[in-house]
Amino acid sequence: MRIVDQNGRSPEQRVREILAEVKRKLDNSGKVIQLAVASTVKRHFQSIYPGSSHYSPDKVTLKEAAGSGATVNIDVPGITRAYHDLDIRAKNAKRLAIPMHRQSYGVSPRDVAGLFYARNKKGTEMLAKTEGGALVVMYILKESVHQKRDPGLMPSDKTLADNVFARLKAYLAG
Repeated sequence: MRIVDQNGRSPEQRVREILAEVKRKLDNSGKVIQLAVASTVKRHFQSIYPGSSHYSPDKVTLKEAAGSGATVNIDVPGITRAYHDLDIRAKNAKRLAIPMHRQSYGVSPRDVAGLFYARNKKGTEMLAKTEGGALVVMYILKESVHQKRDPGLMPSDKTLADNVFARLKAYLAG
């Protein structure tokens, strides 16, 4: 007895055809994976940092996908801190100016009127100004800064994998 489907194909032939189709889809899965990763990162930025210009979803962009390979660019300075510690050093100055006052966030010391150099008894260097007779520390000056790893900057590996697998499952089923 010979088993065949409506089109005269044996179960082995049909399984081979299905596996060939799955292989073809997997060989072209780069775009699906790329879109899953990009949308997951964008959603993470929107939920964790709503309205942020630094962690803007617009900074997550796609490069041309080819076959099973693709690239997602995340143009956010310091985002690698999600995966390892960072050491930041001054490049175009002797010291880094670390903002210490809410008025100094996102503002270069060059753009703050009335700043002067000061040093406290412990030797900490700073840029400060006077307001109403009081000393206001605007920036602390450091040669370098160490920032510890912060995995919360990016979605977890599990979240990324779950979203990629969900999209691949839908793609393979379609």
